[in-house]
Amino acid sequence: MINKDNKSYCSLLWNGITINANGVIRPCCRFDVYDTSIKELSTTNLLESYNTSFFESVRKNALEDKTISACHKCYKEEKHGITSLREHHNKLAYNTHSNLFTSAENIEYIELFLGRECNLACHTCKPLLSSTWEKEVKKLGWTQELVDLNWKSQDFDFKTRSFSLAGYENLKEIKFVGGETLINDRHLEILNTIPSQTRKNIIVDYYTNGTIPFKDSYYNTWKHFKQVKVRFSIDGHKELNEYIRYPSKWNVIESNIKDCLSTYRENVHFRLHTTVSILNIFSLNKISEWWDEISKNSPCSTEEVKFNLLHDPSFLSIATLKQLTTSYDKLVQSEKWLSFIEHSVIEEKHLKLLKHFLNNLDQQRGNSLKGVIPDLSDILF
Repeated sequence: MINKDNKSYCSLLWNGITINANGVIRPCCRFDVYDTSIKELSTTNLLESYNTSFFESVRKNALEDKTISACHKCYKEEKHGITSLREHHNKLAYNTHSNLFTSAENIEYIELFLGRECNLACHTCKPLLSSTWEKEVKKLGWTQELVDLNWKSQDFDFKTRSFSLAGYENLKEIKFVGGETLINDRHLEILNTIPSQTRKNIIVDYYTNGTIPFKDSYYNTWKHFKQVKVRFSIDGHKELNEYIRYPSKWNVIESNIKDCLSTYRENVHFRLHTTVSILNIFSLNKISEWWDEISKNSPCSTEEVKFNLLHDPSFLSIATLKQLTTSYDKLVQSEKWLSFIEHSVIEEKHLKLLKHFLNNLDQQRGNSLKGVIPDLSDILF
């Protein structure tokens, strides 16, 4: 049994692997690699990369309940009563571990960033995860303070490196993220490396921005798996989503999602995932209302909206509201969000960075913060 008093133990350090778009390996997507000195992990030998002295020291700290600096996002959420990724996966874990290494038979969860190729440049994203963002940053000439410039132009090539999931017999869940996961068929190529006899035991998670119509080939592949969970990344209703998730078009996204929800498929499940930032904190109810309306009569399996807190870039965090107004408690309805804002430590430069970031993007994109998010514009400028 996992010791519930241990705030550093995370099952993903033993049974999970995440591969970044640039080939860097982590235990999960929230493990802050820039908070460490991981340099040796860009390799196709996953377990060799995952059993380095660095990860042995991380596992040792986890077992001894010592703070792991790269896990600061989970610590912060748990402090404010928000269920963290660590807590979520500890509940799902079948086994606990005490060794400082892991092996193929331990791996139950694999998350793959399929590449940086993406048709959007969302405010809350960065060049590491979007090729479109890379083009924007080069035009703007921004510095590291405004956007994370730690990226490689060359993606990790799963195909030419003969990447395969055939060796993980106890695999229970695969998660695909991007870039945009459906912008090519790389996800299907990887799923087809899994032996047919084990597919029925595996859940597949997809995160997609909703701009790309689903193909019959997706469903033909998915029907052989235990379950497929499709997560539409939507951060606002209508023009707010178009503003945050630029240059998306709401009518295209809504049409694609409605098309997905129109036909029942036994093992396919749909849900909306929303990243909570200072840009949409005043309008979260509109997203929920829209999703409830279009999904209520759907024959498909659906679930209520999942809200995930933005940590990076930090100046877009809802915590910045504390610098903008003393009346944020009247603008924010959720108690857990209020607690997060109230107890967050923010830097003085965040307000200046936020203004510069939004002004620059509005000018380049021909958008207007005041026209789309007047409540934020009024307290910011």
